[in-house]
Amino acid sequence: MGILDCKRIKMASGKQYNKVIQEGGGTDNVVISQESAVTVAFELNAGSYEASDLWLELQNRDGTIAALPPMTKLTLLGSGLSGYYCYKVDGTEEGQIIPLNKFKKMWADTGLTEKITGQTLTVIAEFEPSGVLDTGEYSLHLRSQASADTGDVYFKVNNSRASVKLSGEGIDGGLSKGVYPFTLNLYPGYDSRISDGVAIVFSLDDKEFFPEGVVFKYNGKTYSPINGKVYLIPEVSGENGGSFDIVMDTTASAGLESGEHTLTAKFFSGDERRQFGDERVGNGHI
Repeated sequence: MGILDCKRIKMASGKQYNKVIQEGGGTDNVVISQESAVTVAFELNAGSYEASDLWLELQNRDGTIAALPPMTKLTLLGSGLSGYYCYKVDGTEEGQIIPLNKFKKMWADTGLTEKITGQTLTVIAEFEPSGVLDTGEYSLHLRSQASADTGDVYFKVNNSRASVKLSGEGIDGGLSKGVYPFTLNLYPGYDSRISDGVAIVFSLDDKEFFPEGVVFKYNGKTYSPINGKVYLIPEVSGENGGSFDIVMDTTASAGLESGEHTLTAKFFSGDERRQFGDERVGNGHI
């Protein structure tokens, strides 16, 4: 068992599989929500380690070990590994640490037996669907019995939540058959899932189907309902979210029934098309 020789640690919010991660980290530039992900890259100097000799542990700001919430998904990848390895926290981990040999190869279900050599070892921690990591500051460490990594690189967890809002003159009143321009604003709120893009799903009166012939126009394209709902994938600018001008056109349909209607927008994570939650909706009256 050799002494762990770690040159530097890099960190970024979100799931960074192939992107270059900036050096450092800290509460000034790595902030995530409780249901987000964080990526930590350990750059190792020359050396060779057995997977059974190394483990991961999460620490609080004061240096004490913090328990990873059950259902947290950890993905391990490295320049010297033959593939991705995964581990899902179940809450029964002895000493609240995750030995690297407990990771299973993705799609193969075989344990990590490869030697860890001088390389960049990257760990992606996804806190969805656990969503119960307390707010505060944390650091993720790579350790062995003989030594630990080079130091503390912190990320901050807050309780912000992504949200959407609908607004516009056309959405506040109009004819049964007409054109309704409106704006959808997306607010990331440090939710790293936004960085992977989002899919927006529009429905009428929350659950009712749009009449046949209704179309949505966005960014020069026309979208028709699928199973009574309209699906858009807007061009989201990472952590900045965005503002999107959209038109709902009912002129080629039988028209909306007279009265008040509610247009609802719900959004899904762009990487796996998972819905974030029913509470994240934007409503506008027609």
